Amino acid sequence: MGSFFRINRVKNMCERLIDTKNLKELTASSLDIKKNLEMFFKPVPHSHADFAGIDGTGQEVAVFYSDNSVAKALYFKSLSEKNIRLICMSENFSNQDYLVAGKNGIELVRYKCFGDYLSIDGLSDALRVESRHQYRIPSTVFKIGYVDIQNDTHYVVFPDKTRGEITELPAAVYLAEGQFVLVNEFYRFRHAFQNRISPEESVYNIHSFAVFSTKSDEPRIEKGDGVFITLNNVPSSVQLRDKNIVSVDSKNNFLRYYRNVKHNADSFMPSVKAKGHRMAFVVKKLSEGLVLREVETGSEFFATVEAEEGQIICLDGDKVVTTFSSMKFYTYSSYYPVSPGFLHLG
Repeated sequence: MGSFFRINRVKNMCERLIDTKNLKELTASSLDIKKNLEMFFKPVPHSHADFAGIDGTGQEVAVFYSDNSVAKALYFKSLSEKNIRLICMSENFSNQDYLVAGKNGIELVRYKCFGDYLSIDGLSDALRVESRHQYRIPSTVFKIGYVDIQNDTHYVVFPDKTRGEITELPAAVYLAEGQFVLVNEFYRFRHAFQNRISPEESVYNIHSFAVFSTKSDEPRIEKGDGVFITLNNVPSSVQLRDKNIVSVDSKNNFLRYYRNVKHNADSFMPSVKAKGHRMAFVVKKLSEGLVLREVETGSEFFATVEAEEGQIICLDGDKVVTTFSSMKFYTYSSYYPVSPGFLHLG
């Protein structure tokens, strides 16, 4: 068996795989996918899936890689009484596939065949069984978009107007309308930036958003994929700072940049409500609990949770999800009641 060297992915194409012993590149070809899946999962017999196995945690897995794999997985789910991990594999998926899979807990995994090896995107190292062969898992594709909250759902929107529901958003993370976020190709949340695009800022001719870096003598950006490229035609009047979000055209020419913003209760309230949480101001701390003022309505209530006077907390039922320590987060928002009965503490 030869030694292998990989070349990083280029323009969203799958990475190239080089056999350095025989000095040749392995190219895409057909192969036995089932045999390759045995490198990741312990196979078990099952009549309704293309492949069935046990992952590294002991959970049953059903994999579908033939035509109409998502539809077949949905049908399988309707028949199954157990909590089986469902995976659909294809070289490409449609936007509809991502939407359906996201709503039904189905994992979508893209693959590419190289000789007798399968390049698989999306399977975690922690869940694979010990391999009897040499294999590799390429990095996942990441993209930068901005947030749109509609019908109590967080969406990420990209410059070409495609969008997807953001998944795996941590309970303690709230997002503002227009805030830039980093997601992977399955719209799974990975990072929130402090920059935000406003409704009046045009997105015409924007090809992609990127993060500006000052780690080089020349202006450079990276679009979420970890690859730094040159940013072209930055006007001399524009002074960019490290980690500024910028927009570029298809030739990586600078279009505009987006300033950091300071968030307050107005920023995150739609996100708080979308999660079914409550935002409250700690009015007074008593020995038996807290007197809280609901930020949105101004009504006061009592709760036996831990926090300090002057803090703003977000509650999921009777559990504190996160805390904002700066009182300005509340007093600088439109929810703070400016009247003779209230002292403005900002």
